[in-house]
Amino acid sequence: MWCQKFLKSNIHKVCDGGGKLILVETNSKDAAFHFSVEELFTRYIRKNESVLMLWQTDKTVMLGNNQVAEAEVDLEFALT
Repeated sequence: MWCQKFLKSNIHKVCDGGGKLILVETNSKDAAFHFSVEELFTRYIRKNESVLMLWQTDKTVMLGNNQVAEAEVDLEFALT
């Protein structure tokens, strides 16, 4: 399973004094991969743990459910 391999090689638990901090490191620039990892953490993270995951993507436009593309994105620039 991809998530087991990912968790073993990219997750580092760090003590932050009051609880646990999970530091996520990845070299992937695939936005779908990062969203799936975020969902994995939202489902399985313990309440006393925090997650820090910094990631970068290739050229990508990401919109949430309540966002309107025309209001959030320079469509002329994005389509060039």
